[in-house]
Amino acid sequence: PGPELEFAQNRECYSLTAGLALGMIALGAGGGSVSLSDLNLVDHLCIYMNGGSKKSVNIQQSSGSHLVLEGDQVNTHITAPGAIVAFGLLYLKTNNTCIAAHLAPPTTSYQLDCIRPDFLMLRALSSGLIMWDSVQPSQDWIDTCIPEVVKQFAFHGGQQKGNENEEIDCNTMSQCLLYIT
Repeated sequence: PGPELEFAQNRECYSLTAGLALGMIALGAGGGSVSLSDLNLVDHLCIYMNGGSKKSVNIQQSSGSHLVLEGDQVNTHITAPGAIVAFGLLYLKTNNTCIAAHLAPPTTSYQLDCIRPDFLMLRALSSGLIMWDSVQPSQDWIDTCIPEVVKQFAFHGGQQKGNENEEIDCNTMSQCLLYIT
């Protein structure tokens, strides 16, 4: 094995570290920093958090894995944690509702099935960092952070029918509830 294996095995760590570094460098600067305004950070971080097409790069500069065929889509299992943490630190205590909305948990069972529950925890944490002044130490505030579909189907076990006869995995909803809270 050559040195390329070292980078392929630790891509999650590199991504998270890059998100932490970006967030710490521009801690709380949000959209107000002149030096960061030309970078379209919100657009880039949303792609890394939610997925989308990779920006075209020269093959010699490709940072993709040589062990995993990923195609032309961003691998959110690798990039999402770093992007979520970067959002939280970049917009720390800015109370920017637009950015916090990007981090809000999905509201449908299909969307919740498409996101890893541990990413929901990072989203909830980063949203709280952004909306610092609105965080309340109460059960009512916690309840407002949980999507209705999660409240309705968490801890009911197995599969159930939701609106429009969609199959809802109650175990996934239970995991979502635990990670969000």
